[in-house]
Amino acid sequence: MPGPSPTLVGARSPAPVASRRHLRKLNKLGNTDITNARKSQSNPNGRADQCKFGSMQYYVYMLTNRWRNVLYTGMTRGIEARVFDHKTKYNKGFASKYNCDRLVYLETYTRAGDAIAREKELKKYRRAWKENLIRQDNPNWEDLSDGWYDPRDIAEALGKT
Repeated sequence: MPGPSPTLVGARSPAPVASRRHLRKLNKLGNTDITNARKSQSNPNGRADQCKFGSMQYYVYMLTNRWRNVLYTGMTRGIEARVFDHKTKYNKGFASKYNCDRLVYLETYTRAGDAIAREKELKKYRRAWKENLIRQDNPNWEDLSDGWYDPRDIAEALGKT
């Protein structure tokens, strides 16, 4: 039985953020809210996908590099912070090694389980299928995160200032 269909997020949906410090602060607030939601008396089921601010959002995304010869698929709760991490190579791994720093595809979910299932599903498909999926919403493979960050913050994080 297929799960609920995802809500596609437009190129400018998440609010732009100013700095890495701001992103860390937002992430810390998010972690606190989830912990409190789990412990809350008003939330007897201990569901982490709801908190006092409303529904949580989970994102499944695909990144590529400037040559478009590599695709990286991931899932996160904080898309702005995660893309910033990729752009600044904060974590050393596949995306960092192959310079995957351009957000070309994005889906949003309200339940973590649905997002995890979708990420696993996307990872099973062949590259040609993923390229067709990207072209449906982003035919020119533009970076959907353009304008989210100040270029000086990225340069500072990369040590280029």
